[in-house]
Amino acid sequence: MTVLYCVSDHGYGHATRAIPIIAALPEVIVRTCFSAGIIQRETTARVVEEENDVGVLHEEGSYRIDREGTRRMVAAWMGKWEHDIGRLRQLIRELGVTVVVSDSAPQAFLAARAERVPGLFLGSFTWLDIYDRLGILSGEERALLMEAYGAAQAGIILPLESPCAGIGRRHEVGLVVRQPRGVVEGM
Repeated sequence: MTVLYCVSDHGYGHATRAIPIIAALPEVIVRTCFSAGIIQRETTARVVEEENDVGVLHEEGSYRIDREGTRRMVAAWMGKWEHDIGRLRQLIRELGVTVVVSDSAPQAFLAARAERVPGLFLGSFTWLDIYDRLGILSGEERALLMEAYGAAQAGIILPLESPCAGIGRRHEVGLVVRQPRGVVEGM
């Protein structure tokens, strides 16, 4: 079994919970950009440094979300989807991928479906949950996200979840955490 694991590029939380899963799998290729370094340090997985998603944009020096900036960023990201799905399909074929796992990048499921390999959602929210709450999606963008998440064959839903809009078959599981590797200096 060769797994292509797409880890969200929004923060380190997705990577942190993916690390123990990646470490437990025999053959994994991880696609991420933002958290490539931590995954390379913590696992033996091959890492393909490519962007999966964009998340949300925060106001300078704040946790407040910049809605207009996020809307523009999401529109630009979704405008590149056809190219990105083509790249994911290429990776699936060239690397002999037999399963695609994504937390929480949706276009991976469309690529998996097109290549006839299982696509598995693993996470506690979809970007559709977040963007709907912000009210930033056009009808077309919302429909595309719904189709993409709907293409996942199943969803492993982690605790503290949002609705996980678009995910069909669901399996709820417990908390996933990584084991500490040592003491951080100064703590």
